[in-house]
Amino acid sequence: MLRRPRTVGVLTFVVGTVIAAEPIVEDQFMATLIRDRPTVRWDSSTLAIADFNGDAKSDAAVVGYAADRIVLAVNLGGTLPKIQYLEFAIAANEQAAVCATPVHLRAVPLSCETDGGKLPGCIETAHASGLTIEDADCDPIHLYWDHPNRRLAWWRN
Repeated sequence: MLRRPRTVGVLTFVVGTVIAAEPIVEDQFMATLIRDRPTVRWDSSTLAIADFNGDAKSDAAVVGYAADRIVLAVNLGGTLPKIQYLEFAIAANEQAAVCATPVHLRAVPLSCETDGGKLPGCIETAHASGLTIEDADCDPIHLYWDHPNRRLAWWRN
């Protein structure tokens, strides 16, 4: 679902300092997703914008729905086509899955510490954010940037 053209930008405030981020053109991102993955129904209402990889630039993430899974697309750095895709099943009995749709995607403050210890490859910075994918029935899926592997990684309780 495409909305009217607009440029989305983010300013992150860190202890009185403003980190200016490059603007992300939402419609261009959505158009690229529709072109690259035409069988996925992309939900622009799930759009989350923050710095997910810790490079002080705005990144964008959005969820799409396919027959038996959801797809998370993340545009890194505001320039196309640096898009990373992660897929999760829709199934209550799988760890790498959501239990129900629709899901909600949120940018959240990044914490590399969990009850199970430090997340591998996670580096906390003042401007980096994580993501959560939440549905009404299961524990959320938490995502963070894995620096050594240069990709998003996920965990859940």
